[in-house]
Amino acid sequence: MAKSQRSKREKQKDFVKKKVKVGKTLQKPQNETITTFKTRSILILEQLAEKEAGSNVTKKRYTLSELCSRLGQKNPNQKLDACQGINELFGKLSSEQTRLGLSSLMPALCPCLLDDDSKVRTTTIQLFELLIDK
Repeated sequence: MAKSQRSKREKQKDFVKKKVKVGKTLQKPQNETITTFKTRSILILEQLAEKEAGSNVTKKRYTLSELCSRLGQKNPNQKLDACQGINELFGKLSSEQTRLGLSSLMPALCPCLLDDDSKVRTTTIQLFELLIDK
């Protein structure tokens, strides 16, 4: 019986909370993992200049491929924003440039016709009407 009580006391020693005297701070453990880090953004001016200078971007500086990828998002606001951006972009482009963009646009745009959000569906239908007119 004495052995079991001694082993219990030894086990409890491992889990005893150290008491701190007033005005003193606890020492950090030796195996502590430091999780703080700093981040910096990289700004490449050449890429921004190309994007701004091109006529194939929207007011928010999205290209057609970026807008197509936004159509695949689950968020209905992003889909709606992408549809409006495509509408704006095709308003600027000529009919030949519009035809070139259709091959990448149609596979991304068709699932939006079956979307749960009614705003996305109506905007997609309006976009199809614009494309047919062009």
